Amino acid sequence: MKSVYKAKKRNSWDRKRKRIILIATEGKNKTEETYFRNFQTKDTRIIFARGNFTDPVNMATLLVDDYKDKGLDKELGDIAFCVVDGDVSITREKQILDADNIVKGCGSVIVSNPCIEVWFLCHFTDSTKQYASGKEAIKRLQDYLTEYEKNISNLYELIYDKTSVAVENAKRMETYNNCLERKLHRADFQPSTEVYKIIETIY
Repeated sequence: MKSVYKAKKRNSWDRKRKRIILIATEGKNKTEETYFRNFQTKDTRIIFARGNFTDPVNMATLLVDDYKDKGLDKELGDIAFCVVDGDVSITREKQILDADNIVKGCGSVIVSNPCIEVWFLCHFTDSTKQYASGKEAIKRLQDYLTEYEKNISNLYELIYDKTSVAVENAKRMETYNNCLERKLHRADFQPSTEVYKIIETIY
């Protein structure tokens, strides 16, 4: 009689894999991807969602699809982040609130208002001066980082040593907006950036 095949038992450390952080970033601008990729650790793998969408709803929808298609699991610590700009826009505000509902089962929407450059600015200042547009925030960043431009390839190397400062400055901005009773993910909740939440998740 043939013996029944039994799979070999493996030790738990054999089965353990890195936690995966899945990130959706806007459009074809790869500044964020290049930057975030550098935060991978021995315990955390960072990957990016498909697509070149710039609107939060489509970004969030594809992010959730990717999360499911890749077999990611909250029980293993896997989490998804949809990184978007607020653009100081009421129209954008509605899209972001809709995206919040789409993503909430597997992660969260991470808003920088008016743009991701507010996070980069936090490495140098915690100014609560509001911006009329993303272009204005970029111009302000260039006061501190003259070489900055979209798709800059060495941004991480230029500012990494100030990451802990950026986290604290971003939190102070958030506290300031909360004290003024502004609502998170609303058009007037600015300047602000939630990117610090990704950094804290990694570390």
